[in-house]
Amino acid sequence: SEEERAMLALLSRRGASFASALGPNALPALMRLAAKGLVRCDSFAPVRALLEGKEPEAPKQRARVRAKLSAAGRWEIARPAQEGELAARMETAFERWGILCRETARLEGIPWVEALARLRGRGAKVIIATGRDRRSLPPLEGLTFDGYILVNGGHCLTTDGEVLAERPIPMEILDRMLHVGMREGFPVSMLTDEGMVASSVNDGMREFLGALGMPLDPAVADLREVAQRTPCRQMCVFMSPEQEERIMREFPECVSSRWSPLMADINMRGVTKASGMDVFLRHYGIDRSRSMAFGDGGNDVEMIRHAGVGVALGNAVDAA
Repeated sequence: SEEERAMLALLSRRGASFASALGPNALPALMRLAAKGLVRCDSFAPVRALLEGKEPEAPKQRARVRAKLSAAGRWEIARPAQEGELAARMETAFERWGILCRETARLEGIPWVEALARLRGRGAKVIIATGRDRRSLPPLEGLTFDGYILVNGGHCLTTDGEVLAERPIPMEILDRMLHVGMREGFPVSMLTDEGMVASSVNDGMREFLGALGMPLDPAVADLREVAQRTPCRQMCVFMSPEQEERIMREFPECVSSRWSPLMADINMRGVTKASGMDVFLRHYGIDRSRSMAFGDGGNDVEMIRHAGVGVALGNAVDAA
């Protein structure tokens, strides 16, 4: 935008500056430029704001937050890292914030793809751990990984498709959950190798899918019939936290985890991202003390606690 171009020109003339010295409305433009990796800041406060992704609703609180951020750290144009600089910038990010994530990399002027490639080049194994199935992952252009912990540990694959571990939901449990969904009035969906299939769709499911950038109307079918031809990797049940606490007593052989107030993931007991992490530690011969895990959702808690170094992001649930 014109505002962002003007901010870049101002920083080019003035050099490193506090947001408060760049004009009364400088901060929003700086934050947008930071999200694009075009400027950097030497304070953690803007990084935390990027991670949290929203401001307080109350005008007075919002004004206080903006004033605090305007005085937090100096901003400067993020020069592309040269080959000799990249390692030093990565070390600086770790020393300053104790974490190298997409947001801190952007604010340090570190190309995120290149940072991950350098980690892998030094022997680190980079694994995605997600509550999604493989088909539901967003595009990961330019990024290379060493494996996938899918559906919260219920399906572990190498990048060439080798199955290291899997523990699908038995038909009997799926059938019982469908009966409970009919009794309680909520839809049940399941993740399969063919994608997501739902028993029905409601507004809560559409809101959840929209937030993930997924189609708002997933395939609707008889889940029992679908599960006869492809494994039910995970159930996604669109029930409230209050319903979850009560209903899970009917499923002692299962465990639930939640990374959205709209739904809960249901896996077999013993299946977690932590169990998936152990699969890859054994596969690659790595001691758990040398592992790191990063997460923010309720389904990340066990993995964060299980890793040698566990990092809860700035927007993480309290339990993490």
